[in-house]
Amino acid sequence: MSEPKAPFYRRNLLPSWFPGWLAACLLIALGFAVSFGVFLVSENRFLSAMYAGLLGFAFGLAILSIVAVRQRPGQTYRLAPPAAIRNPIVTALVAVYPFIAVTDRSIRWPRRRGHSPELAGGTAAEALGLIGLSIIALFIVVRIWHDRRTMGIIRPSLVLSLLIAVGVLAFALVYVVQRHG
Repeated sequence: MSEPKAPFYRRNLLPSWFPGWLAACLLIALGFAVSFGVFLVSENRFLSAMYAGLLGFAFGLAILSIVAVRQRPGQTYRLAPPAAIRNPIVTALVAVYPFIAVTDRSIRWPRRRGHSPELAGGTAAEALGLIGLSIIALFIVVRIWHDRRTMGIIRPSLVLSLLIAVGVLAFALVYVVQRHG
């Protein structure tokens, strides 16, 4: 006998060749584009809709990547982007806070009730931001070295993550040198 058919709410609506994460990102982008294109008053609604759609796609990709990284080992997540996309995005998101510390010359706690205490400012914040970016790049180098040593391979997603981390670090260093030079 054949197995019973899955209920309608558990069936996959997408064809097997179309990834779920891409469909989710496209739907989010469409929602952003339509809502901003219709409700935002601007001279060129189509251009506004296009930018909003791109922003929505990026938000969707970032959110799905963060959720996929936060899953417990052994759990599967159907909407997880592939590692070649997910790892560089997560690296870029992690590098944002130290980069902001370098450019703003300030490290603050998130605001609570209108009060935002400063932990470090000026050159100390720049130095801590650069140290943070260096630690991110070093962590990725160690992961690449560990994978190479244990599995004998170098994952392209980690190489892309390393390129992003080194790029953000280089951009921050250029910013600091221009400011103090």
